[in-house]
Amino acid sequence: MDWLRKLVDTRLGACQSIPNRGERMRKITQDAVNAFMQHKNFRRGNTTVSIWKDVAELYLHNNLIAEHYPDGRILISNAGWPTVTTKERLNAIPHVSIYQRNFQWYLNDQPWNGNWIEVTA
Repeated sequence: MDWLRKLVDTRLGACQSIPNRGERMRKITQDAVNAFMQHKNFRRGNTTVSIWKDVAELYLHNNLIAEHYPDGRILISNAGWPTVTTKERLNAIPHVSIYQRNFQWYLNDQPWNGNWIEVTA
């Protein structure tokens, strides 16, 4: 079964384990969220972090999905796109745990419709 794990790892690209979740995270997600949390510009593939008026903005396919303010506040949204990739990018942000059950998204174990919400520690 090692060959299967290697194949999956190769298909997913450079992935890392997400601590305490047992899921896998793409390198682009890890790098983007690191830049987002550090308020640094970033661009790779379909993901961008821009800094505007001291606010870090995380974009996926040119859709704003997260904002990180200098005072530490973080707001997130799925921007109307409840996709696996949107979920992956958001899940990499501290204090965000999104999963799906029966077509319903849950944020930190509470039903969530994907609209803008502040995430707290």
